Order: sequence, then structure tokens, then C-alpha cells
Amino acid sequence: MAAEIIAAVSACSSAYRFIKKAAAEGKDLADMGRAIGKFFDAREEISILEQQATTSSKIGKLFGGKSVESMALQATLEKDKAQRLERELKDIFLWSGRGD
Repeated sequence: MAAEIIAAVSACSSAYRFIKKAAAEGKDLADMGRAIGKFFDAREEISILEQQATTSSKIGKLFGGKSVESMALQATLEKDKAQRLERELKDIFLWSGRGD
């Protein structure tokens, strides 16, 4: 599960970097639609993985290798990172005059 969370955050970060660069170059939002979609898909996946980590079954706890607390903490930290990227992305759109 940790690898899935890291992959989702990596997808968020990649989409964020692309959108930030495109906004700096003055690209239109329509040109960034695909990247914006990828960002929010990855963001949703992080939320789902966090929920799975916090509501793990007893069998998963027994054979999972990592403690549920450890997985939940990692999921929460990664979710916080994705939320920070989302706030920064919104700021980029506002500063570039594309807040709508």
C-alpha cells in the first residue's frame, strides 16, 4: 500500500509541475485539462488509500508486515503533501488570472 500512495503522490507532483510550467508560459486552461484531471484523479486515489490504511482488517494487520498506524501515518503525510500541491495549484490559477 505504501508504494501505491507514493505512486499517487508522484502522479500529483508530476501533474503539478506540468501545470505550473504551462501556466508560467501562459498556456490556456483547456490545454492543461488532461494534466488537471490526472492531478485530481491521483488526489482522489490518495484519499481512498488513506481510508483503506485507517480501516484495515485484522487479517491485514496480522500479515501486512507494517503496522496499521505506520501505514495510516504515511498515508496522512502524503495526503497533506497532495493538499499543499492543490493549494499551490489554486494559487497559480488565481495569480495568472485564471481563477474561474
